[in-house]
Amino acid sequence: MSMHQTLVRPSSRLAKRCLISSALGLLSLVLSMMVAHAQRPAFTLTVSPSEVLLGERVTVVVTIELAGLVGPDRYWPPQAQGFRQVDSQIKRGTQTTIDPVVGQKLKTVEVYRYVLEPTSAGRLSIGPAKIRVHGDEWETRERFVRVRAGNTAGATPAGIGHTDAETLQAPGYVPPKGTRGDVFLYAVCDKERVWVGEQFTVSWLLFTRAEVLRYEPTPPRLTQLWSETLFEPSAFFTYMDARLGEKDYVVTLVSKRAFFASEPGALRIGALEARIATITTAIGRGQSIASNELELGVRELPQPAPQGFDPSYVGKFEIQASVDRSLLQAGDSLTLTVQVTGEGALRRTRPPRLAFPGFDFEAPRDFSEEDTTTGNTVSGIRRYRYWTTPSAGGEQSIPAISLAYFNPKSGRYEVAKTTAIGITVQGDPGALVEASRRKLTASLDRDIHLLRDTEQIESRVLVKFYQGRWFWYLLGAPPLAFLVMAVGLRLRMRLQTETPRSRLRRARSKAREHFKIAEIHLRGERSAKFYGELSMAIHSYLEQWIGRQTRSMTREQMTEFLEIYDVDRNTVRRLLNVLDSFDQERFAPSDPNEKAMKEARATAKSLLSVIESQAEARDREKAE
Repeated sequence: MSMHQTLVRPSSRLAKRCLISSALGLLSLVLSMMVAHAQRPAFTLTVSPSEVLLGERVTVVVTIELAGLVGPDRYWPPQAQGFRQVDSQIKRGTQTTIDPVVGQKLKTVEVYRYVLEPTSAGRLSIGPAKIRVHGDEWETRERFVRVRAGNTAGATPAGIGHTDAETLQAPGYVPPKGTRGDVFLYAVCDKERVWVGEQFTVSWLLFTRAEVLRYEPTPPRLTQLWSETLFEPSAFFTYMDARLGEKDYVVTLVSKRAFFASEPGALRIGALEARIATITTAIGRGQSIASNELELGVRELPQPAPQGFDPSYVGKFEIQASVDRSLLQAGDSLTLTVQVTGEGALRRTRPPRLAFPGFDFEAPRDFSEEDTTTGNTVSGIRRYRYWTTPSAGGEQSIPAISLAYFNPKSGRYEVAKTTAIGITVQGDPGALVEASRRKLTASLDRDIHLLRDTEQIESRVLVKFYQGRWFWYLLGAPPLAFLVMAVGLRLRMRLQTETPRSRLRRARSKAREHFKIAEIHLRGERSAKFYGELSMAIHSYLEQWIGRQTRSMTREQMTEFLEIYDVDRNTVRRLLNVLDSFDQERFAPSDPNEKAMKEARATAKSLLSVIESQAEARDREKAE
């Protein structure tokens, strides 16, 4: 009996487990089906236009999208009281989409199009459409159409577009003229004549008389222009009514950009092209449309320009300055932050150049920006951080920083200024510089005398051991090991000794690190970071060689220090020009040009090779 029980119980337990797992699987299947049934299908009803005259027609479009290859179980069309149905169309088809996670997905699309004509005036209702899917019923929202009797004062006269430009946010909008098709693109510009560097805004509008199912734009080709995108729809279009001549349209803003011309003369904005599909075209197919082209004149900035004016500063700007600390010791550095705020092409502006007595300034070590573009105006903030070391002690002052810019609204040059900043330096920085220079020229000379080997060795272990072959190997091992250790120690001390050759060796190592990073940015077509690494390679090489920070030096100080190390003036002049060109590409980047970037990398390497060869020649002359 006990044996029988031991054989039956495990099987009953297994049966229970199988029953429980089956129940759980069935429950999960039912829940998934319930969730699938509870999800609302893509079911919409649109009416265009929403306001008509008595006798004009209204288009009602019902769209149904369901996953898979099966349509709704049943469909009820909308009920429209006070309307007469003039025409109706039905389109059915399937669409395929590729999801990277799920894979290929199919969906069924049904589009019902009704053309209605009102039979009475007033606020008429178009009831909801209904469908049944897997036993669940869904319906759209109720829509209303305002019908006016005759051409009353509230109606828009024929031939005049009643689109509200402020609602569309399209500066310079005027209704399109001439005969137009059922769907077209229309470009408008807020200005006809601008200054070089002044912002002008171009808006592209899409007019249609049928519901848009797919829209694939191709931006126009632009030359001699700097552009900023102000608006592009992220998901769905926002329509409003428009009437052109005897036709009713709905219109939406599909793109808006701010442009800044870089050269004077006649300027042409090419057409925006698009591939579009509506309910009147076959499902899966579309038609090509293009907008009109725009022309405007660009005026050259008036001359003469104020001293230090940068042509990229066209607009309205303000400037502020601050330091991270106002009390510091001799030899310490501080960070000066310059903030430029304004309206204009801030992304293509260059950092202000600073040159004050008692301070050594170079290009900013880094910068940050904030895009505060609102509405139709490009604006923002740029913060530049300069690293500087005071060259004099006592009470110092950073004078007011001036920023000259051209105001296109007034047509005049204006100047924005900061307030002066007081700084106290404790100690004499000049004495520290002199001590650092003496330390660089000093060198260590150490001499290590090796121990002499003994001439005789007596063994107490074995009398004739020294006559064996291994005796001589064992005898020579300790002196050889000592010699290797002594040579290695001397070589290590030589490598650690501060000499001109060791400084050049470290300088080459630092430069190679930055060139490797620049190669990575070259492959990724990141021109700003690429030129920044080239500039860092040159500065790191000079700092390891000279022994002092060169990024905080002025051009005159860098020339003076390089001449101390016998670098000829032509090479120094070439070095400064190359650094200026790298800073310009870094803070005002253009389109990545692989050929120009490779040439810049070769120029930087050849320049360092020339400097190194001149340094080695000087060292050989001193050694002789």
